[in-house]
Amino acid sequence: MKNPRFCILTLLTVSICAFLLGFFLGRQTGTVQLQIGAEVTQHPVRISSPSAPTENSENSFPINVNISTAQQLTALPGIGDVLADRIITYREQYGDFISLEELMDVPGISQKRFDAIKDLITIGG
Repeated sequence: MKNPRFCILTLLTVSICAFLLGFFLGRQTGTVQLQIGAEVTQHPVRISSPSAPTENSENSFPINVNISTAQQLTALPGIGDVLADRIITYREQYGDFISLEELMDVPGISQKRFDAIKDLITIGG
């Protein structure tokens, strides 16, 4: 007859090894899956940003604050959905902006925020 302690110890060791093997094999380690056979092009990829707009982009600069949509306004640095809505509400209530500086009358547009966007906006054509 076999020793029962030896059987239990063996069963426990095998169980722990199986658990650890499954744990380490099943973990997501942040690796990136690579698609083999993906098309490779010889053309450079251009990434647009507010400092380097493309001519055909929807958010090309400068943005006319008198006719822009909320989506266009959110392309400006520091202007989120709330401030974009406030700019549009102000424009609807008081009419078109006469000067760029008038934008600071909109609640939430401070001198610092205005300085960050003044080169990216316009009030006319």
